[in-house]
Amino acid sequence: MSSVTAVSWQYLYKMKSLPMPRIRHHLFPNEILAEKSFSTRILDALKSYGHKVIRQNFNGHVYSHVNALGRTAKGKWMAVSEPRLGSGVAGF
Repeated sequence: MSSVTAVSWQYLYKMKSLPMPRIRHHLFPNEILAEKSFSTRILDALKSYGHKVIRQNFNGHVYSHVNALGRTAKGKWMAVSEPRLGSGVAGF
């Protein structure tokens, strides 16, 4: 969700938004998993609202996979793949 938010709300270029630190909320158990590099300020604010926050280093294990497809300002197609998995974008 963090990558989608970064692109839609902050208007970040897709190549810059996908590697950004992510958080994931679980309902059962009710906790937030956050990458260790995620903003401490934001995580502290979540804790102040009563959220249980667990910081993790995902070490190649990703809870969500994000791929994006879009057009550049010049009208060319651009595809971006999840950088945490070591995968790539294939085109034909």
